[in-house]
Amino acid sequence: MKAELELYYVGNNNSYGTPIAADSTCNTGIFGQATIQLALAEATRNGATDALTMRNCIIGINGQSWAVSIPLVDGNSWCVGTTGSGGIGIATGGGVGEAAVCGPMGS
Repeated sequence: MKAELELYYVGNNNSYGTPIAADSTCNTGIFGQATIQLALAEATRNGATDALTMRNCIIGINGQSWAVSIPLVDGNSWCVGTTGSGGIGIATGGGVGEAAVCGPMGS
């Protein structure tokens, strides 16, 4: 999914698209792309039983950052975003005023 998002960025004039605050549907903007939808569906299928309603997809200010988190069966969430390779955390920020980041659990 990360590679697809980066390819989209380059092909979309260096933008991930319209800023999006917390979105558990994960089908708005860039997240509605078919390849991204497949990756999200697989990650959600392997997540916690509430992963579909508790996942979070975010695009940050000016379309310059993204983050996605999906609940895990152990009660944590796995987050991956523009920076870093992924880890335990929650996708936060985003929308028109903040960068999208992977924040600590419970934030």
